[in-house]
Amino acid sequence: MDAVSREIFGFEALMRWHHPTLGPVAPPKIVEASIDIGIEQTLLGYTLATVLSQLADWKRQNLLNGMNVAINVTAAELCSPLFPTTLARLLEEHGVPGNCLELELLEDGIVGNLERCLTNINQSKKLGVQFAIDDFGTGFSSLSYLHRIPADTLKIDKTFVERIEDDQTSTALVNSIVTLGRITGMKTVAEGIENQAQAIMMKAFQCDYLQGYYFDRPLSAARATQLMKNNKKYPL
Repeated sequence: MDAVSREIFGFEALMRWHHPTLGPVAPPKIVEASIDIGIEQTLLGYTLATVLSQLADWKRQNLLNGMNVAINVTAAELCSPLFPTTLARLLEEHGVPGNCLELELLEDGIVGNLERCLTNINQSKKLGVQFAIDDFGTGFSSLSYLHRIPADTLKIDKTFVERIEDDQTSTALVNSIVTLGRITGMKTVAEGIENQAQAIMMKAFQCDYLQGYYFDRPLSAARATQLMKNNKKYPL
């Protein structure tokens, strides 16, 4: 949600698996399993195709209006020599502008594979694709790494956001990350907003976007489409 307009700015697409015996399997477990058995590239291709198909549908309905959808990408996926060409092909096939797609990178994964990833990141950005550093503040990268990564967005980890009401250290850290984003020309997203007080505080810090269960639970594509049509404004 845009912290100023209080309107939907974008979505994050996460894969969920309703296993017949295990029940609901969370997104991190799916990614972990796909890496263990070596199908992460196949899974990424499926995710990209599904998200771009949905974006193409919203485009036909004139619902995009600067909207984007974010998906998580591992360093191994991003570093694949096939990544830029696969991404370009899928964007062309679905007729979706690159700036409607945001790829979220884990901080630690970038640091360990920076040189290999930078070429593909730069090639992808030529297509208009946006990049976000996910869970910022939980990894071990230095500011020199942050300076080299051509990211567009910093996503503040929810473990900091959830403590800002009663923990001065977390409050100071979150405020500092927002300031860092502003200095480096990156937008900031506060993850894990679960109540109105957190939303109000993050807006006061001038965080650009707010994300969390306070605004909505995980949605189906049909429900997300309806929200976009209603042009809903969220309370703060």
